Amino acid sequence: MKKRTVIYIRESTNFQDPESQYQECLAFCEKNDFEVIKKYQDIASGKSNTRKEFLQMQQDMEDDLFDVVILWELSRSTRDFITYKLMIQRMFELNIELYSLQEGKLTEDNIDNEFSNDIRALVNSHERKRVSRRVKFRKQYTKSQGIWTGGVAPLGYKLINSKLVIDDKEAPKVKEIFQLYIEGNSYTAIAKKFGFQDSKKIVRMLANPIYIGKLKQNETEMINDKRVYHSDYKTVQGKHEPIISEEIFNLCAIIRKSNPKTPYSKNNFILKNVIDYNGQRMYPYIKSNQKSYYSGRNGNSYISTEYLEKTVIKELTEEINKFTILDDINTQHENILNRKVFYSAELSKLKNKEEKLLRLYLNDNISEEKFNALIDEIKSSMKNYEKHLEELSVLEKQQINAKNNCQLLQEYLIHLQNTSDRESLKKLLNAIIFEIRLINDFRVIVVTNLF
Repeated sequence: MKKRTVIYIRESTNFQDPESQYQECLAFCEKNDFEVIKKYQDIASGKSNTRKEFLQMQQDMEDDLFDVVILWELSRSTRDFITYKLMIQRMFELNIELYSLQEGKLTEDNIDNEFSNDIRALVNSHERKRVSRRVKFRKQYTKSQGIWTGGVAPLGYKLINSKLVIDDKEAPKVKEIFQLYIEGNSYTAIAKKFGFQDSKKIVRMLANPIYIGKLKQNETEMINDKRVYHSDYKTVQGKHEPIISEEIFNLCAIIRKSNPKTPYSKNNFILKNVIDYNGQRMYPYIKSNQKSYYSGRNGNSYISTEYLEKTVIKELTEEINKFTILDDINTQHENILNRKVFYSAELSKLKNKEEKLLRLYLNDNISEEKFNALIDEIKSSMKNYEKHLEELSVLEKQQINAKNNCQLLQEYLIHLQNTSDRESLKKLLNAIIFEIRLINDFRVIVVTNLF
Protein backbone atom coordinates (compact mmCIF):
# COMPACT_ATOMS: atom_id res chain seq x y z
CA MET A 1 0.00 0.00 0.00
CA LYS A 2 1.38 3.38 -1.01
CA LYS A 3 2.10 5.92 1.72
CA ARG A 4 -0.26 8.88 1.88
CA THR A 5 1.90 11.86 1.01
CA VAL A 6 1.53 15.64 1.11
CA ILE A 7 3.78 18.33 -0.35
CA TYR A 8 4.47 21.63 1.41
CA ILE A 9 5.58 24.58 -0.73
CA ARG A 10 6.59 28.02 0.54
CA GLU A 11 7.98 31.11 -1.14
CA SER A 12 8.57 34.51 0.43
CA THR A 13 7.02 36.51 -2.41
CA ASN A 14 4.77 36.08 -5.43
CA PHE A 15 7.75 36.91 -7.65
CA GLN A 16 9.35 33.55 -6.93
CA ASP A 17 8.35 30.31 -8.64
CA PRO A 18 6.55 27.84 -6.32
CA GLU A 19 5.40 25.73 -9.28
CA SER A 20 8.94 24.57 -10.07
CA GLN A 21 9.32 23.44 -6.43
CA TYR A 22 6.07 21.54 -6.69
CA GLN A 23 6.98 19.76 -9.92
CA GLU A 24 10.33 18.62 -8.50
CA CYS A 25 8.55 17.30 -5.40
CA LEU A 26 6.02 15.47 -7.58
CA ALA A 27 8.83 13.81 -9.52
CA PHE A 28 10.45 12.73 -6.24
CA CYS A 29 7.16 11.20 -5.05
CA GLU A 30 6.68 9.33 -8.33
CA LYS A 31 10.21 7.95 -8.16
CA ASN A 32 9.69 6.73 -4.56
CA ASP A 33 6.17 5.39 -5.18
CA PHE A 34 4.48 7.90 -2.82
CA GLU A 35 0.80 8.69 -3.31
CA VAL A 36 0.35 12.50 -3.29
CA ILE A 37 -3.02 13.36 -1.75
CA LYS A 38 -2.65 17.08 -1.06
CA LYS A 39 -0.51 20.17 -1.61
CA TYR A 40 -0.07 22.96 0.96
CA GLN A 41 1.28 26.28 -0.29
CA ASP A 42 2.09 29.57 1.46
CA ILE A 43 3.46 32.84 0.14
CA ALA A 44 4.97 34.13 3.36
CA SER A 45 8.19 34.58 5.28
CA GLY A 46 9.71 31.51 6.90
CA LYS A 47 9.90 33.36 10.19
CA SER A 48 6.10 33.39 10.49
CA ASN A 49 4.59 30.50 12.44
CA THR A 50 1.02 31.56 11.68
CA ARG A 51 1.05 30.70 7.98
CA LYS A 52 -2.42 29.44 7.07
CA GLU A 53 -1.40 26.34 5.10
CA PHE A 54 1.46 25.52 7.48
CA LEU A 55 -0.98 25.51 10.41
CA GLN A 56 -3.50 23.47 8.40
CA MET A 57 -0.82 20.88 7.62
CA GLN A 58 -0.01 20.52 11.32
CA GLN A 59 -3.71 20.11 12.14
CA ASP A 60 -4.12 17.47 9.42
CA MET A 61 -1.06 15.72 10.79
CA GLU A 62 -2.73 15.51 14.20
CA ASP A 63 -5.86 14.11 12.50
CA ASP A 64 -3.80 11.30 10.87
CA LEU A 65 -4.59 12.36 7.30
CA PHE A 66 -1.15 11.53 5.86
CA ASP A 67 2.04 9.52 6.47
CA VAL A 68 4.73 11.51 4.63
CA VAL A 69 5.59 15.21 4.14
CA ILE A 70 7.78 16.32 1.22
CA LEU A 71 9.72 19.59 1.15
CA TRP A 72 11.87 21.01 -1.60
CA GLU A 73 14.32 22.21 1.05
CA LEU A 74 14.43 22.28 4.85
CA SER A 75 14.17 26.09 4.95
CA ARG A 76 10.83 25.89 3.09
CA SER A 77 9.14 24.57 6.25
CA THR A 78 10.43 27.18 8.67
CA ARG A 79 13.43 29.38 9.34
CA ASP A 80 12.79 29.31 13.09
CA PHE A 81 14.93 26.69 14.86
CA ILE A 82 12.59 26.10 17.80
CA THR A 83 9.61 25.61 15.49
CA TYR A 84 11.64 23.13 13.44
CA LYS A 85 12.62 21.09 16.52
CA LEU A 86 9.06 20.99 17.83
CA MET A 87 7.75 19.93 14.42
CA ILE A 88 10.34 17.14 14.06
CA GLN A 89 9.66 15.91 17.59
CA ARG A 90 5.92 15.77 16.97
CA MET A 91 6.46 13.92 13.68
CA PHE A 92 8.51 11.31 15.52
CA GLU A 93 5.68 10.90 18.03
CA LEU A 94 3.07 10.48 15.27
CA ASN A 95 5.32 8.29 13.08
CA ILE A 96 5.21 10.84 10.23
CA GLU A 97 8.11 10.82 7.75
CA LEU A 98 9.63 14.11 6.56
CA TYR A 99 11.73 14.28 3.38
CA SER A 100 13.64 17.17 1.83
CA LEU A 101 14.80 16.97 -1.78
CA GLN A 102 18.02 18.73 -0.76
CA GLU A 103 18.77 17.15 2.63
CA GLY A 104 17.15 13.70 2.38
CA LYS A 105 15.06 12.06 5.12
CA LEU A 106 14.85 14.43 8.09
CA THR A 107 13.06 12.06 10.48
CA GLU A 108 15.64 9.30 10.22
CA ASP A 109 16.67 7.97 13.64
CA ASN A 110 20.35 8.67 13.11
CA ILE A 111 22.37 10.83 15.48
CA ASP A 112 24.79 12.05 12.80
CA ASN A 113 22.04 13.03 10.36
CA GLU A 114 20.03 14.67 13.13
CA PHE A 115 23.06 16.68 14.20
CA SER A 116 23.71 17.80 10.60
CA ASN A 117 20.08 18.80 10.09
CA ASP A 118 20.07 20.75 13.35
CA ILE A 119 23.13 22.66 12.15
CA ARG A 120 21.32 23.46 8.88
CA ALA A 121 18.24 24.61 10.78
CA LEU A 122 20.37 26.85 13.01
CA VAL A 123 22.09 28.31 9.95
CA ASN A 124 18.70 28.97 8.33
CA SER A 125 17.51 30.69 11.49
CA HIS A 126 20.67 32.79 11.68
CA GLU A 127 20.46 33.72 7.99
CA ARG A 128 16.84 34.77 8.34
CA LYS A 129 17.69 37.07 11.26
CA ARG A 130 20.73 38.48 9.44
CA VAL A 131 18.72 39.26 6.31
CA SER A 132 15.88 40.70 8.38
CA ARG A 133 18.28 43.03 10.20
CA ARG A 134 19.87 44.16 6.93
CA VAL A 135 16.46 44.86 5.39
CA LYS A 136 15.38 46.69 8.53
CA PHE A 137 18.41 49.02 8.50
CA ARG A 138 18.04 49.65 4.77
CA LYS A 139 14.37 50.59 5.18
CA GLN A 140 15.12 52.83 8.15
CA TYR A 141 17.75 54.73 6.19
CA THR A 142 15.54 55.00 3.09
CA LYS A 143 12.59 56.26 5.13
CA SER A 144 14.80 58.77 6.96
CA GLN A 145 15.39 60.32 3.54
CA GLY A 146 11.64 60.78 3.13
CA ILE A 147 11.27 57.94 0.59
CA TRP A 148 8.22 55.63 0.73
CA THR A 149 9.07 52.01 1.66
CA GLY A 150 5.66 50.71 2.70
CA GLY A 151 4.66 48.59 -0.30
CA VAL A 152 1.12 49.26 -1.60
CA ALA A 153 0.31 52.95 -1.93
CA PRO A 154 -2.33 54.29 0.50
CA LEU A 155 -5.67 55.59 -0.76
CA GLY A 156 -5.18 58.87 -2.63
CA TYR A 157 -1.73 57.99 -3.94
CA LYS A 158 -0.26 55.76 -6.63
CA LEU A 159 3.24 54.43 -7.17
CA ILE A 160 5.22 55.58 -10.18
CA ASN A 161 8.78 54.24 -10.31
CA SER A 162 8.44 53.30 -6.60
CA LYS A 163 7.61 56.93 -5.72
CA LEU A 164 4.35 58.17 -4.18
CA VAL A 165 2.40 60.42 -6.53
CA ILE A 166 -1.04 61.93 -5.88
CA ASP A 167 -3.81 60.00 -7.64
CA ASP A 168 -6.13 62.66 -9.05
CA LYS A 169 -9.07 60.22 -9.13
CA GLU A 170 -8.73 59.00 -5.53
CA ALA A 171 -7.37 62.08 -3.72
CA PRO A 172 -10.81 63.80 -3.60
CA LYS A 173 -12.10 60.80 -1.59
CA VAL A 174 -9.40 61.37 1.01
CA LYS A 175 -10.32 65.05 1.33
CA GLU A 176 -14.01 64.18 1.65
CA ILE A 177 -13.31 61.57 4.37
CA PHE A 178 -11.47 64.13 6.50
CA GLN A 179 -14.20 66.71 5.93
CA LEU A 180 -17.00 64.26 6.82
CA TYR A 181 -15.27 63.39 10.07
CA ILE A 182 -14.88 67.05 10.99
CA GLU A 183 -18.60 67.51 10.32
CA GLY A 184 -19.38 64.88 12.97
CA ASN A 185 -19.90 61.70 10.94
CA SER A 186 -18.88 58.44 12.63
CA TYR A 187 -16.18 56.09 11.40
CA THR A 188 -18.84 53.51 10.53
CA ALA A 189 -20.97 55.96 8.56
CA ILE A 190 -17.97 57.18 6.56
CA ALA A 191 -16.81 53.63 5.85
CA LYS A 192 -20.30 52.68 4.67
CA LYS A 193 -20.48 55.69 2.34
CA PHE A 194 -17.27 54.68 0.58
CA GLY A 195 -17.95 50.94 0.60
CA PHE A 196 -15.27 50.00 3.11
CA GLN A 197 -16.12 46.84 5.05
CA ASP A 198 -13.98 47.82 8.02
CA SER A 199 -14.34 51.19 9.75
CA LYS A 200 -10.82 50.77 11.13
CA LYS A 201 -9.55 51.83 7.71
CA ILE A 202 -11.07 55.27 8.35
CA VAL A 203 -9.48 55.38 11.81
CA ARG A 204 -6.05 54.62 10.37
CA MET A 205 -6.44 57.15 7.55
CA LEU A 206 -7.36 60.00 9.89
CA ALA A 207 -4.26 59.32 11.99
CA ASN A 208 -1.84 58.75 9.12
CA PRO A 209 0.61 61.66 8.68
CA ILE A 210 1.31 60.52 5.14
CA TYR A 211 -1.60 62.73 4.05
CA ILE A 212 0.24 65.85 5.21
CA GLY A 213 3.41 64.84 3.39
CA LYS A 214 5.14 63.01 6.26
CA LEU A 215 6.21 59.41 6.94
CA LYS A 216 6.14 57.44 10.18
CA GLN A 217 9.55 56.26 11.35
CA ASN A 218 10.19 53.44 13.86
CA GLU A 219 6.48 52.92 14.47
CA THR A 220 6.97 49.16 14.61
CA GLU A 221 9.81 46.72 15.13
CA MET A 222 10.20 42.96 15.45
CA ILE A 223 11.24 41.80 18.92
CA ASN A 224 11.64 38.04 19.38
CA ASP A 225 9.69 37.52 16.15
CA LYS A 226 6.76 39.59 17.43
CA ARG A 227 5.74 42.92 15.93
CA VAL A 228 5.76 45.62 18.60
CA TYR A 229 3.98 48.95 18.00
CA HIS A 230 5.36 52.19 19.45
CA SER A 231 3.00 55.07 20.13
CA ASP A 232 5.91 57.51 20.41
CA TYR A 233 7.11 57.08 16.82
CA LYS A 234 8.71 59.97 14.97
CA THR A 235 7.77 61.49 11.62
CA VAL A 236 10.05 62.67 8.83
CA GLN A 237 9.28 64.96 5.93
CA GLY A 238 8.46 62.87 2.89
CA LYS A 239 9.38 63.42 -0.74
CA HIS A 240 5.70 63.15 -1.75
CA GLU A 241 3.12 65.95 -1.90
CA PRO A 242 0.45 66.27 0.83
CA ILE A 243 -3.26 65.84 0.13
CA ILE A 244 -4.52 67.34 3.41
CA SER A 245 -3.43 70.56 5.09
CA GLU A 246 -1.87 70.31 8.55
CA GLU A 247 -4.71 72.46 9.95
CA ILE A 248 -7.35 69.92 8.89
CA PHE A 249 -5.21 66.98 10.04
CA ASN A 250 -4.62 68.53 13.48
CA LEU A 251 -8.31 69.38 13.83
CA CYS A 252 -9.21 65.72 13.22
CA ALA A 253 -6.65 64.71 15.86
CA ILE A 254 -8.29 67.04 18.39
CA ILE A 255 -11.73 65.59 17.62
CA ARG A 256 -10.42 62.03 18.00
CA LYS A 257 -8.92 62.80 21.40
CA SER A 258 -12.20 64.32 22.55
CA ASN A 259 -14.01 61.07 21.61
CA PRO A 260 -11.87 58.30 23.07
CA LYS A 261 -12.88 54.66 23.34
CA THR A 262 -15.09 53.93 26.31
CA PRO A 263 -13.03 52.02 28.87
CA TYR A 264 -14.43 48.72 30.00
CA SER A 265 -16.15 47.90 33.25
CA LYS A 266 -14.41 44.95 34.88
CA ASN A 267 -17.72 43.38 35.86
CA ASN A 268 -18.88 43.07 32.25
CA PHE A 269 -15.93 41.06 30.93
CA ILE A 270 -14.86 37.59 31.99
CA LEU A 271 -11.76 36.90 29.84
CA LYS A 272 -8.21 38.05 30.43
CA ASN A 273 -4.82 37.55 28.75
CA VAL A 274 -6.25 37.94 25.24
CA ILE A 275 -3.45 38.25 22.64
CA ASP A 276 -3.99 39.21 18.99
CA TYR A 277 -2.23 37.67 15.98
CA ASN A 278 0.48 40.34 16.15
CA GLY A 279 1.39 39.31 19.68
CA GLN A 280 -0.20 42.41 21.25
CA ARG A 281 -2.41 42.28 24.34
CA MET A 282 -6.07 43.11 23.71
CA TYR A 283 -8.31 45.08 26.09
CA PRO A 284 -12.11 45.20 26.35
CA TYR A 285 -14.07 48.28 25.29
CA ILE A 286 -17.73 49.26 24.87
CA LYS A 287 -18.99 51.07 21.77
CA SER A 288 -21.52 53.88 21.95
CA ASN A 289 -24.25 51.39 21.01
CA GLN A 290 -23.25 49.31 24.07
CA LYS A 291 -21.75 46.51 21.97
CA SER A 292 -18.56 45.29 23.60
CA TYR A 293 -15.36 44.09 21.95
CA TYR A 294 -11.69 43.38 22.60
CA SER A 295 -9.15 45.55 20.80
CA GLY A 296 -5.42 46.18 20.72
CA ARG A 297 -4.18 49.53 21.92
CA ASN A 298 -3.19 50.46 18.37
CA GLY A 299 -6.68 49.61 17.07
CA ASN A 300 -5.34 47.30 14.34
CA SER A 301 -7.23 44.25 15.62
CA TYR A 302 -10.52 43.70 17.40
CA ILE A 303 -13.04 40.94 18.05
CA SER A 304 -16.61 40.86 19.38
CA THR A 305 -16.85 39.97 23.08
CA GLU A 306 -19.90 37.77 22.48
CA TYR A 307 -18.16 35.81 19.71
CA LEU A 308 -14.93 35.49 21.70
CA GLU A 309 -16.69 34.20 24.83
CA LYS A 310 -18.72 31.62 22.89
CA THR A 311 -15.65 30.45 20.98
CA VAL A 312 -13.46 30.21 24.08
CA ILE A 313 -16.03 28.25 26.08
CA LYS A 314 -16.62 25.93 23.10
CA GLU A 315 -12.88 25.36 22.71
CA LEU A 316 -12.51 24.81 26.44
CA THR A 317 -15.35 22.30 26.55
CA GLU A 318 -13.81 20.36 23.67
CA GLU A 319 -10.42 20.48 25.39
CA ILE A 320 -11.92 19.00 28.55
CA ASN A 321 -13.46 16.25 26.42
CA LYS A 322 -9.98 15.42 25.13
CA PHE A 323 -8.68 15.12 28.67
CA THR A 324 -11.30 12.49 29.49
CA ILE A 325 -9.83 10.21 26.82
CA LEU A 326 -6.83 9.71 29.10
CA ASP A 327 -8.88 9.37 32.27
CA ASP A 328 -9.03 5.58 32.34
CA ILE A 329 -6.30 4.26 34.68
CA ASN A 330 -4.94 1.66 32.28
CA THR A 331 -4.90 4.07 29.35
CA GLN A 332 -3.25 6.73 31.48
CA HIS A 333 -0.64 4.28 32.73
CA GLU A 334 0.15 3.09 29.21
CA ASN A 335 0.40 6.68 28.01
CA ILE A 336 2.80 7.59 30.82
CA LEU A 337 5.02 4.59 30.04
CA ASN A 338 5.13 5.43 26.33
CA ARG A 339 6.05 9.02 27.06
CA LYS A 340 8.75 7.94 29.53
CA VAL A 341 10.27 5.65 26.90
CA PHE A 342 10.20 8.46 24.33
CA TYR A 343 11.72 11.09 26.66
CA SER A 344 14.39 8.64 27.85
CA ALA A 345 15.32 7.84 24.26
CA GLU A 346 15.51 11.53 23.37
CA LEU A 347 17.62 12.21 26.44
CA SER A 348 20.01 9.42 25.42
CA LYS A 349 20.31 10.93 21.94
CA LEU A 350 21.11 14.33 23.41
CA LYS A 351 23.80 12.86 25.66
CA ASN A 352 25.42 11.14 22.67
CA LYS A 353 25.17 14.38 20.71
CA GLU A 354 26.78 16.25 23.61
CA GLU A 355 29.71 13.81 23.67
CA LYS A 356 30.18 14.03 19.91
CA LEU A 357 30.05 17.82 19.98
CA LEU A 358 32.68 17.85 22.72
CA ARG A 359 34.96 15.64 20.61
CA LEU A 360 34.53 17.96 17.63
CA TYR A 361 35.44 20.93 19.81
CA LEU A 362 38.48 19.23 21.37
CA ASN A 363 39.72 18.30 17.89
CA ASP A 364 39.32 21.93 16.73
CA ASN A 365 36.67 20.98 14.17
CA ILE A 366 34.25 23.70 15.30
CA SER A 367 34.78 27.13 16.79
CA GLU A 368 34.32 27.90 20.47
CA GLU A 369 31.46 30.28 19.66
CA LYS A 370 29.52 27.64 17.73
CA PHE A 371 30.32 25.02 20.37
CA ASN A 372 28.95 27.21 23.16
CA ALA A 373 25.78 27.97 21.19
CA LEU A 374 25.11 24.32 20.37
CA ILE A 375 26.01 22.96 23.81
CA ASP A 376 23.67 25.48 25.46
CA GLU A 377 20.87 24.35 23.13
CA ILE A 378 21.55 20.69 23.94
CA LYS A 379 21.70 21.26 27.70
CA SER A 380 18.47 23.26 27.59
CA SER A 381 16.72 20.40 25.74
CA MET A 382 18.14 17.84 28.16
CA LYS A 383 16.87 19.88 31.08
CA ASN A 384 13.38 19.96 29.56
CA TYR A 385 13.32 16.20 29.00
CA GLU A 386 14.58 15.55 32.55
CA LYS A 387 11.82 17.81 33.85
CA HIS A 388 9.22 15.89 31.81
CA LEU A 389 10.52 12.58 33.20
CA GLU A 390 10.25 13.89 36.78
CA GLU A 391 6.67 15.01 36.15
CA LEU A 392 5.75 11.64 34.65
CA SER A 393 7.27 9.82 37.62
CA VAL A 394 5.04 11.80 39.96
CA LEU A 395 1.98 11.03 37.82
CA GLU A 396 2.92 7.37 37.66
CA LYS A 397 3.01 7.17 41.46
CA GLN A 398 -0.22 9.01 41.96
CA GLN A 399 -2.21 7.31 39.13
CA ILE A 400 -4.93 9.91 39.41
CA ASN A 401 -8.22 9.03 37.78
CA ALA A 402 -9.49 12.46 36.75
CA LYS A 403 -12.56 11.23 34.87
CA ASN A 404 -15.10 12.37 37.43
CA ASN A 405 -13.30 15.66 37.95
CA CYS A 406 -13.31 16.40 34.22
CA GLN A 407 -17.00 15.56 33.96
CA LEU A 408 -17.85 17.76 36.94
CA LEU A 409 -15.77 20.62 35.54
CA GLN A 410 -17.47 20.34 32.16
CA GLU A 411 -20.95 20.20 33.67
CA TYR A 412 -20.23 23.18 35.93
CA LEU A 413 -18.85 25.19 33.01
CA ILE A 414 -21.98 24.53 30.94
CA HIS A 415 -24.18 25.36 33.92
CA LEU A 416 -22.48 28.71 34.52
CA GLN A 417 -22.60 29.53 30.81
CA ASN A 418 -26.40 29.25 30.89
CA THR A 419 -26.87 31.41 33.99
CA SER A 420 -26.37 35.08 34.76
CA ASP A 421 -23.66 34.33 37.33
CA ARG A 422 -20.86 35.85 35.26
CA GLU A 423 -18.66 36.53 38.27
CA SER A 424 -18.45 32.81 39.09
CA LEU A 425 -17.87 32.00 35.42
CA LYS A 426 -15.11 34.62 35.31
CA LYS A 427 -13.36 33.09 38.34
CA LEU A 428 -13.55 29.60 36.85
CA LEU A 429 -12.25 30.66 33.43
CA ASN A 430 -9.41 32.69 34.93
CA ALA A 431 -8.37 29.65 36.99
CA ILE A 432 -8.39 27.35 33.93
CA ILE A 433 -7.13 29.63 31.14
CA PHE A 434 -3.52 30.72 30.88
CA GLU A 435 -3.83 32.66 27.62
CA ILE A 436 -6.23 33.26 24.71
CA ARG A 437 -4.46 33.80 21.40
CA LEU A 438 -6.01 34.88 18.12
CA ILE A 439 -4.62 33.14 15.02
CA ASN A 440 -6.70 35.34 12.73
CA ASP A 441 -9.97 37.29 12.88
CA PHE A 442 -12.05 34.17 13.56
CA ARG A 443 -9.75 31.41 14.84
CA VAL A 444 -8.86 31.25 18.54
CA ILE A 445 -6.45 29.04 20.50
CA VAL A 446 -7.05 28.61 24.24
CA VAL A 447 -3.95 27.77 26.29
CA THR A 448 -5.00 26.22 29.60
CA ASN A 449 -3.34 25.58 32.93
CA LEU A 450 -4.66 22.00 32.81
CA PHE A 451 -2.50 19.00 32.01
